[in-house]
Amino acid sequence: MGAIVEHHGPGADSISCTGMATICNMGAEIGATTSVFPYNHRMKTYLNKTGRTDIANLAEEFKDHLVPDPGCHYDQVIEINLNELKPLINGPFTPDLAHSVTEVGAVAEKERWPVDTRVGLIISCTNSSYEDMGRSATVTKQALAHGLKCKSQFTITPGSEQIRATTERDAVHRNLVLSLTLPATIRNMASGVVIGDENYGEGSSPEPRLLGGRAIITKSFAKIHKTNLKKRGLLPLTFADPADYNKIHPVDKLTIQGLKDFAPGKPLTCIIQHPNGSQETPS
Repeated sequence: MGAIVEHHGPGADSISCTGMATICNMGAEIGATTSVFPYNHRMKTYLNKTGRTDIANLAEEFKDHLVPDPGCHYDQVIEINLNELKPLINGPFTPDLAHSVTEVGAVAEKERWPVDTRVGLIISCTNSSYEDMGRSATVTKQALAHGLKCKSQFTITPGSEQIRATTERDAVHRNLVLSLTLPATIRNMASGVVIGDENYGEGSSPEPRLLGGRAIITKSFAKIHKTNLKKRGLLPLTFADPADYNKIHPVDKLTIQGLKDFAPGKPLTCIIQHPNGSQETPS
C-alpha cells in the first residue's frame, strides 16, 4: 500500500505496450501510488504506430533517463518467472480471489458457487483494448472453424469510442461474427443507472463510466471501487434495504430524486418504473 511499483527485467520486453499499460492500471488493485515500466522498443513502436512519432523520437533521445539508474536500490524486490505463470480466473465477488483454470471448477463446486455461464462480457480496464478485441476475434474464428456453438450470450463494450471505431474500421467486429452466428451485443456509450449485488466492482474498473453510467446502486461495494467511482464522477449508492435489489428488473426504468439537495447522510428516493406502467418506491 502506498508504494511506487516499478516493473522491470528481461520479461518486460516480451509484453506489448498495451499489456504494460494494463498492468500499470491494475496497480491500483494492490494499493500502489503509481506503477511504471522502463522505456523500451515496445513503447517506441506503439508511439510510431499511433501517429506520435515526434514523442517517440523525443523518448529515444532521452531513453537513458527513462530506465532504472545503475545500482539503484529498491525497498522490496519481487521476482516473477513469466514461464511459470498459469492462466488464472479471478473472482467471484472480488478480484483478489484468483484460481488457476485447472482448479477453479473443483473450487467452485466446493464453495457452491454458480457454475452456469449465462452471459459473457468483454469489457473493463483489463480486457477491452484494441489488442484484446483482436484476440477475442481470433478465438471466436477458431471456435467457429471447429464447429463450436455459443450456448450463452455475450456483450462487448470497447474500452473507448476510439477503440470501437477502430475495431469497426478494421472489421474486428465482423471477424467476431457477432451479427451472424454468435448471440452477442456491442454496446455503445449509453446513460443510466447500474444495479449491482454484493461487493460490486473491481477496483479501477471503468465499465460504468464507459457505458455512460451516472449512478450505481448496490447492496455493497468492493474495496476501493467506490472511491474510484467518485473520482470518475459517478454516484455510488447503496440500498437502505438490501432486499429492494430484488424489486428491480432489467427492463425497468429508474428515476433518482433529491439530487439537488443531496448531502452526506441524506437519503435519496428511487422510483422504479415497470413496463406495465406501475411504479414502486423502495423504502
